[in-house]
Amino acid sequence: MAGLRRHLICSIGRRSSSTSYRLGNRQETSSFAPAALARLLELTGARATILATRDDQVQQRAGELAAELQGAGLDTAIVDIPDGRDETEIYGIFDALVQAAPEDEEVILDVTFGLRHLPFIYLAALTYLSALRGVPIGGIYYGPFELPDTTTN
Repeated sequence: MAGLRRHLICSIGRRSSSTSYRLGNRQETSSFAPAALARLLELTGARATILATRDDQVQQRAGELAAELQGAGLDTAIVDIPDGRDETEIYGIFDALVQAAPEDEEVILDVTFGLRHLPFIYLAALTYLSALRGVPIGGIYYGPFELPDTTTN
């Protein structure tokens, strides 16, 4: 969408390793799929929100991802979310994503590090944001880390 600031929203887990990610004929290598995506989509000047549970290891990884996103030219914030162990925590995750996405930004979602249930919560939140608040969705991305291309690494 022309004129709207782009906003990358992503999660982070406890583990990752350096991987080459492809989009079209371009390739970027990073330990973090969202950082590779930010460079592949040329999101310099965009905003990024990292949704991270309060787990110490996740918080450390979120800080590392934030530094890499900032290095790619994104204005980056880390937002704490609950684990999603019960209905109240699930609504807390939903609310965190909804609060992170104002109507004057185009949302780009990376679900690569979305632990099991998170992509479903994110999809519900994006449906709400798009259908009821008019937030434009620029794309939803998943870097299939477990499906490497052994011929090209």
